[in-house]
Amino acid sequence: MPIVIKEIRVNTVVEKKVITHQEISEEIYHKIKNEILEELECHVDENPQDKRKNNR
Repeated sequence: MPIVIKEIRVNTVVEKKVITHQEISEEIYHKIKNEILEELECHVDENPQDKRKNNR
């Protein structure tokens, strides 16, 4: 059975861009805002012991 050796080269480019509220639509802004708030609420709900430790 033959052995096949492949070489795959991949180049990726990551662009980081800061955008302001004025550059996107209100709908997109509110969608992103709601997703972030949900993520934060989940994070807070997952760590109730951390809150207790900080209160001591």
